[in-house]
Amino acid sequence: MPGMRRRVRRALRALGGASKTALVSALLAASCASSPSPEPREEDGSRKQDPQPASAEHERRASEDMGRAYSARALENQYDLEGASQAYRRALEKDPLSPRLHRSLARVLFKAGRREEAVALLEGYLQRREDAEVRLYLIGLYDRLNRGGEADRLAARFLEGSGPLDADVARAAAERMLRAGDVKAAASLLERTRSPEDRPGRGAVLAGELLLQRGYLDEARAAFEKATDASPGSRGWLGLAEVRSRLRDWEGASEAATKYVEAHGRDVEGLVKLATYLVKAGDLESASRRLEKAVSLDPSGAIFAQLARVHRMRGDRERALEAYREARRRLPDDPRLTFQYATLLDETGHVDKAEKALASAASREKDNPFLSHYLAYVWARRGVRLEAAEAAAREAVGAMGDVGAFHAVLGYVLFRRGRLEEARASFREALAGDPDPFVHRLYGTFLLEAGSKDEALAQLKKAVDLDPRLEPVLAERIREAGG
Repeated sequence: MPGMRRRVRRALRALGGASKTALVSALLAASCASSPSPEPREEDGSRKQDPQPASAEHERRASEDMGRAYSARALENQYDLEGASQAYRRALEKDPLSPRLHRSLARVLFKAGRREEAVALLEGYLQRREDAEVRLYLIGLYDRLNRGGEADRLAARFLEGSGPLDADVARAAAERMLRAGDVKAAASLLERTRSPEDRPGRGAVLAGELLLQRGYLDEARAAFEKATDASPGSRGWLGLAEVRSRLRDWEGASEAATKYVEAHGRDVEGLVKLATYLVKAGDLESASRRLEKAVSLDPSGAIFAQLARVHRMRGDRERALEAYREARRRLPDDPRLTFQYATLLDETGHVDKAEKALASAASREKDNPFLSHYLAYVWARRGVRLEAAEAAAREAVGAMGDVGAFHAVLGYVLFRRGRLEEARASFREALAGDPDPFVHRLYGTFLLEAGSKDEALAQLKKAVDLDPRLEPVLAERIREAGG
């Protein structure tokens, strides 16, 4: 035990003011060192000699170097910049070619206002040996000192080599080149990205993703095509799908995403993206099949919600309700999901359940105008709580006055309260916005109940024209209006 205590004290002194993680590591190392273990013996019983005595010495030195680095970092965190710089210099005496220690010392010097000294330190290092991260750090210092010409010349040196680059280094250097407008150089640099899994075309995928993010669609497409040529199952297919979706080529996007899914049939991200493009292309049946497979692999609330929306678009309301219920089990507090579920309940005649779901969600999300306006609509249709319905509808209009549906609901509530002229004024506000099948549906309902059958029929047909899925829902009202 005395030996263990001495080891712990030595470890703590070496680490100085280091972090808790470092202290725990030191204690574990000391306790392990103190644990007795049987001496290794040869077959004849004699003591076995250590075949690599230099290995233990190397580990001891590495431990001491780590302790010095932790101590320097601790001083830096306490903003003792002078003490930290001295500690880093002592560490560099033991490991004079460490790129990490050079970056750390330069960081401390720069913080302390000794900016030229920091720059000179890194310039001197790069004269002795090459290191991409040190070069990138020096470029950053040049930029902060408004020495853009030197930064550009140093960045250009990335293009001189042909070997692989760390992904973070390559991306940072490429972003700088993109800011300077050199798209070709940025793409070339990213294509040299080193892949931990050694996947062909990985660098080209990273190039395409960055170019796509910056809006260079043609260049991004070329990079993704290079990736798919290098590897038939590359994520470049998903990149190509995204490029085509930006161009509103939904069939092309679906074809590209299908190529990826064919190679990675259990990739949930690929399945969900493919389903999204298929919906845009109008192939709802295929989209629902892809989402069914995705949800079998990852039964998350978000995927169930997407599946429910696709079933609803297909007109399969029972399966949509089932998917919504699964989604709400996993995301019970999602107001958008509750709104979608409640409106479908309302459309399928489950008005009591719709009201209950809306009221519960609205009590939690008091500032959500979508919940409050639809709850007001349900109350108005049922002829209950009309004063509260008017208050909720006015709150929705006050929050988002440019949404025609909110004005339409307020108009319907006012009609239910017997204030006909005010109701007509609200409907005029609703119709002034973009065409909305809900607005025309509700206005037609209002006109029908007010006795204006011809006008009602025109509005109800307009709602069906805008959303053909409403035809079975409004069939009875259209017959009442004489259609």
